[in-house]
Amino acid sequence: MLRFLMKAHYVLSAPFAILAIMTSGRIHPHYRMGPFRRFRLGIRMFWNSIRIQTATSYKSHLAMAL
Repeated sequence: MLRFLMKAHYVLSAPFAILAIMTSGRIHPHYRMGPFRRFRLGIRMFWNSIRIQTATSYKSHLAMAL
């Protein structure tokens, strides 16, 4: 049960973490990254980190992408 709750927390907190990280004003306007494209990029990084085992979390990948 505890493992399920931990996984549920990880998945359910992802959209909030993505929004918090990707609302940074440091993304240059020439990239044409609107709010929807930023969120979509964050979701793609999240799902890739689930499918492929990495040494870092999707949050650190988003921070590096900034």
